[in-house]
Amino acid sequence: MSYHECYADKWFEIECRNTSGYQIPYLKSKDVGGVINLEGGPFVYSQDYNKFVAVGCNNIAFLQSNGSEVSGCVSICDDNEVDIENMNLDNIECHGKYCCETSLPSYLFEFNATIEGLGGNDRCGYALIVKNSHDLYPYQYQYRNGYYGYDYLDVGGDIKHLNNVEAVLEWEILNNSTLKPPASSHCYPTNITSSQHRSSSGYQCYCLDGFGGNPYIDGGCIAAGMIQL
Repeated sequence: MSYHECYADKWFEIECRNTSGYQIPYLKSKDVGGVINLEGGPFVYSQDYNKFVAVGCNNIAFLQSNGSEVSGCVSICDDNEVDIENMNLDNIECHGKYCCETSLPSYLFEFNATIEGLGGNDRCGYALIVKNSHDLYPYQYQYRNGYYGYDYLDVGGDIKHLNNVEAVLEWEILNNSTLKPPASSHCYPTNITSSQHRSSSGYQCYCLDGFGGNPYIDGGCIAAGMIQL
């Protein structure tokens, strides 16, 4: 594998595209018309750094994977005047009123979300997986939307006009990979993508002390004094 490719293998190839005036990174190998299914690859949706979030009045939202319900939450309202479609998730905490959140299951590589009204409710609702900034950056204190505070969900807009939201993927190099890390790196077993392997389903690597760079490609770990920024 040539060094100029800058990724471990085709699974890790990132393509940046201009969308609404700024660039968004896409996993090129899993771009199938907007539906992302990570099955068979080195990625899963992070259980630690994402949340399943639902917004709406008197709705129950289900997170489904592989045809089964794996998680869900209920959001309620005591007020019919709430403008759900223009609600900005950056300004609220999702504890069940207007908005609810719950954790993801382990080894989630694909999902579908459904929403059902409670008690004959037929109002709109939204459900999504989104990065939980409070867990990812627990001590980050930011200025956003006219106030200082700790971000809980990283959404950046009202729910109606969202085209994309950020989610965090966890990954490993699968054991069936032909990748050969350089001698200046150290690799250790992981079990991120599969519950079927008792020992490990893959591995991760890091550059040894005195080296820095990419520990997954030939020539990627460079002596610290030789790294150019």
